[in-house]
Amino acid sequence: MPTLTFEKLKTEKKEKFIQSALEEFAQNSYQNASITQLAKTMKIAKGSIYQYFESKKDLYFFLLNEVNQKKQHFIAQYLKEIPDDFFELLKKIYILGINFDKENEIIQKFLLNAQYEKNNTEIGNLYQQSWLQSVQYYKNLLLKQQANHKIRNDISIDLMAHFIVQSGRALPEILQIFPNYSPEKYIEEWLYVLKSGLQPF
Repeated sequence: MPTLTFEKLKTEKKEKFIQSALEEFAQNSYQNASITQLAKTMKIAKGSIYQYFESKKDLYFFLLNEVNQKKQHFIAQYLKEIPDDFFELLKKIYILGINFDKENEIIQKFLLNAQYEKNNTEIGNLYQQSWLQSVQYYKNLLLKQQANHKIRNDISIDLMAHFIVQSGRALPEILQIFPNYSPEKYIEEWLYVLKSGLQPF
């Protein structure tokens, strides 16, 4: 968590620091990200950063929480009415996520980097917590659909929730590998396969 010293910074200075920190972690792995370099970029003493955050790990956790909240808020503001159809909801969530990534390239790179940190013993538990929260969200949606007989009841909800989260998190990486591939087309094809497998016979 940020210290009181950081909270007392003027908004402009605070936002500049957050942006610089995001760029450092977006361009490097957690291990290679440098507090020394961040201080040089900000043109402040390295000790000042440790007056804002107790450690690099503390700063990283703060950034991850900040960008996740920002992305969730972006999606929520355009998703005021939640469709009853589960697959239509998924389509809206992923398209909004893509739109957010397009508008926030540094955040998108930072979040993509974070996915590769799941085996990092120092911060991997944070990735796991985030993963399980996402899985629980989709489990709740799937259970509701199952109760309304809109999806099959002979498929493991746990398995499908993990599959959906994995597919969603793979999307930014897929679009980097295939930059000319239409995100909307990918989502349509993915949902077609998912829907074909989940719908009742």
